[in-house]
Amino acid sequence: MEPFVNATPGRYLCVGLPIDIDEPAGASAANNGRRAPWLPQALADLWAEQAASVYRTYLRYAGPGDIFVRSIGEHFIDAEAYLATTGADSHDLACELARIVFAETGIPIEVGAGDNLFLAKVARDRASQSSSKVALLDAASFRRDYWLHRPIADLWGFGPETARRLEQLGIYDLAGVAGESEEALYREFGAEAEFLIDHAWGMEPCTLRQVLRCKAAGSSVSKATLMPSRCTGYQMERTICGMTRELCEDLALDGLAATSVTLHLGYPAVCGPAGPHGRYSDDPAERIAAASARASERTRALPGYVCESRCFARPIAAAEPIAAAVNRLYEKANVAGLEPWRVSVTLRDLVPSSTPSRSEPMLRLLEARVARRGSHVARNHAGRGRQFVLLPAYRGYSDMVAKIALDEEAA
Repeated sequence: MEPFVNATPGRYLCVGLPIDIDEPAGASAANNGRRAPWLPQALADLWAEQAASVYRTYLRYAGPGDIFVRSIGEHFIDAEAYLATTGADSHDLACELARIVFAETGIPIEVGAGDNLFLAKVARDRASQSSSKVALLDAASFRRDYWLHRPIADLWGFGPETARRLEQLGIYDLAGVAGESEEALYREFGAEAEFLIDHAWGMEPCTLRQVLRCKAAGSSVSKATLMPSRCTGYQMERTICGMTRELCEDLALDGLAATSVTLHLGYPAVCGPAGPHGRYSDDPAERIAAASARASERTRALPGYVCESRCFARPIAAAEPIAAAVNRLYEKANVAGLEPWRVSVTLRDLVPSSTPSRSEPMLRLLEARVARRGSHVARNHAGRGRQFVLLPAYRGYSDMVAKIALDEEAA
């Protein structure tokens, strides 16, 4: 039976900004064709100002309590009040918003309109491939256009690992997910099955106001970067040390201390003598495992991600002991003969530090660096009434964009 869809038609807008606006020429070439591991401060400032200028346009159609800045390049708007008051159509509103933003700021935004947050996000992805840069989806059109789409991993929220596990159940598209028994899906995915079932039907019960009210149970800060090929051990250690010290600087600015630290090292998938990045593996066991994977026609990442963590006896904010702990974690996590292609450092379970905060006199510096933070997923399961929201890793970034826009609006 088709689930009940509890949403006002087209009430949500998902706006995408091209975050590479005015990127300095040669910036990608200087990093071997890839994005910089983290944004230069001047470029982060520019993008924050661009996002704030677009935010000011939103205020004509919705109040600050109906706008959620998910990231520097993606914003959500609850336009229900505007649509109800003016009687406008959500597609016309999306077109008008795109036109006004481009006319006033020169930024070509992409706008997706949907009955709920999930459909708005999928519509925004479709808008990025449309010449008009505007797309509208409801539950019926979503099922018509996406139920039979393959591979299912192309769809937002369905990653390669989820697709692999669905294939084991004989499911290759959303129609298969919708037609499968809930018992089988819950046995395979646990609580995650609720998201798969809802999204297969084009549903998302969580509202934007629930997103804005959601508070994370814990807090953390992290940095991640991609490493160039043929990176020496010394270069890796220097990179990890630099990332750790920047995180400790952020802790000092916020007056916080870390209770634990985690190091992630990501290794390329081994699929023969050389991996997909052309890196040779000298480990015979890995080459044999890769040959077995080819024989079974299944790709497998070995050893994949290696994670090491350490808890401190007491909360620490000083850079030296944290850097020493991360260095020991690297010695444990590093796999001899393989070159990590991705590394991340996370300081977890942050608490107020006994050292006085220096955040007030350096607030502007902190705000300029906020845009470089990533995002994480916060999930709170409570039966069918659960909330599934995407929050910025540093919630202050959303507040910063809104603050810049509102201050300039008042002026």
